Amino acid sequence: MNRLAALISGLALLLGGCASQTELTSVALDREARGHYGRILVLSISGDQLVRKTVEDRIGATLARAGVTAVVAYPALPGELDGLGKQALRQRAEALVLEENAEAVLVASLIRDEVREEYVAPQINQIATPALHPGFGPYVGYHYDTVVTPGYFTSQREVFVQTSLFDVETGQAVWRAQSRTLNPVDLNDSVAEFSKVLVHRLQDDGMLPGR
Repeated sequence: MNRLAALISGLALLLGGCASQTELTSVALDREARGHYGRILVLSISGDQLVRKTVEDRIGATLARAGVTAVVAYPALPGELDGLGKQALRQRAEALVLEENAEAVLVASLIRDEVREEYVAPQINQIATPALHPGFGPYVGYHYDTVVTPGYFTSQREVFVQTSLFDVETGQAVWRAQSRTLNPVDLNDSVAEFSKVLVHRLQDDGMLPGR
């Protein structure tokens, strides 16, 4: 039983450390917005150039699969955009919007990235094991083994991102969402999952063509 308990505990730790999940924790939209934007400029605000490029590329590719012409900003707006002042960033973005004839701008920015420790309490489980019993003809019954999973500490990493969709005509945000990604392990996989969740909700809310 000690080996079995250790195996179960080890699997729990492994799965807990490798699983990642993205959810939208809040969404706000302007129901009067025209929506169905077919040409969108994608802009990620990050001091890490690899993260920025990955986010813009993944969101752009996911939008393209949804029937949107997506233009990523980093080739025309290189550098660390989070170091620019709001006015300078706005001017550079507006120039690119005019150049690309975009109908909307999708901006993704990190809110916070934190790691917290959680204690998982010990658990006692009864596991049924088949057992063959003699009698009036053989039959299969069950006996129960008690398996104790010891308590342990686990680290939970949470990444919170705010994404806003701006209408170019009005300059107003017509859709906003905050998302939480739990235990991201691989940048590409985590951003791909985030992009799918994001674009699916944009479709459901009528912000993209085809819905």
